[in-house]
Amino acid sequence: MLDNRYVVTVTRTAPNQAELTIADHGQIIHRHTVRLMCDAIFGPDADSVQNWQQIAIKFIDCRASGRPTT
Repeated sequence: MLDNRYVVTVTRTAPNQAELTIADHGQIIHRHTVRLMCDAIFGPDADSVQNWQQIAIKFIDCRASGRPTT
């Protein structure tokens, strides 16, 4: 949960790959393909989690300010 509003989820989609989604009030507003280091066999790598957080924060900050979200 980010800003008590956005739900950020990372779901495995293939070996070494996942999809990060950001939802606002239950509606997905962003999808981003992300990499899973070593297929995240024992859970996500700390660097990966930090990267995913940065992706989500950047998207939400750009959206809130009206800047392009790409």
